[in-house]
Amino acid sequence: MHSGSILSDALAAAQWTIETADLQQQIDQAVLLYQSALEQLNSYIGQLDPAVSNSQVVQQFKEVLTRAETLKRLRTDDPAAAEYFHSKTRARVLAEKAVAADLQCQVAQALKLYFQLLEVLNKCHQLETEPEVKAAIMARFQVYLERAEMLRRAEQQTG
Repeated sequence: MHSGSILSDALAAAQWTIETADLQQQIDQAVLLYQSALEQLNSYIGQLDPAVSNSQVVQQFKEVLTRAETLKRLRTDDPAAAEYFHSKTRARVLAEKAVAADLQCQVAQALKLYFQLLEVLNKCHQLETEPEVKAAIMARFQVYLERAEMLRRAEQQTG
């Protein structure tokens, strides 16, 4: 097998672990997955040619490290803040995935993701204390709810 292929498989595995951690409902499990992704990325970085610029992978490593450290710290110091921090991460990832599925006309998948997103946004709204941020969350909730309802009606008409 070609070494470039092995490296891209390793990077794909790290990406999958990060996405799984981002979507994990349990904070402890998310922290473990982030740590696993960091080990995968570190191993990947160690195999790269130092003469080649790998700033994107290094930047990703830093972002995952920051996420993992923040969750670990908040989990101990302020469990509610940890839950909110992780819920915001989950909401962002679910929104990206829902919109991507929607744009690819994968209606059933988009609906599933939109409804998961709405649950997470509702949790974010409950955990948020700032009125302006609560209003912004509800505005996004409304946008995604309207899109999900429109997709559901379209699916019912065609199905």
